Amino acid sequence: KQILQLSDDKSSIVLEETIEKYLRTTIQKYDVGKIIFEVENQLWTTLYDYPRLKSCHELLKYINSACRTAWGLVNQTPPYYIEFQATKYDKQIHERFHTSDNESETIIEYIWPCLIDGRDRACVAKGVVITDE
Repeated sequence: KQILQLSDDKSSIVLEETIEKYLRTTIQKYDVGKIIFEVENQLWTTLYDYPRLKSCHELLKYINSACRTAWGLVNQTPPYYIEFQATKYDKQIHERFHTSDNESETIIEYIWPCLIDGRDRACVAKGVVITDE
């Protein structure tokens, strides 16, 4: 979510708060169709060798639920962030998958992303990663 910083005047602050409130109150009703479409396209492009995935009802339900949940998380005040791009292991926000090299600090794969609180950047749920040299 990206809110424009219009200025510090009162009307701008009221406008920003109104937009944020609208987004929070319509989380379950908001049309996330474009987001779902993007996620599906990325998946179909990545896994082009598996065309049957496009008709897997349970996978389509999962994508829909994941997009709806992500939309709800980023529209909280403050928002939550899903972190999945760090390349260095941090015990404050990561747990190693059981097949990982316990001595390595290099993340080679995320099994599950981290959930970070937008207020203070505190970790709400640790990500599960594979480390290897």
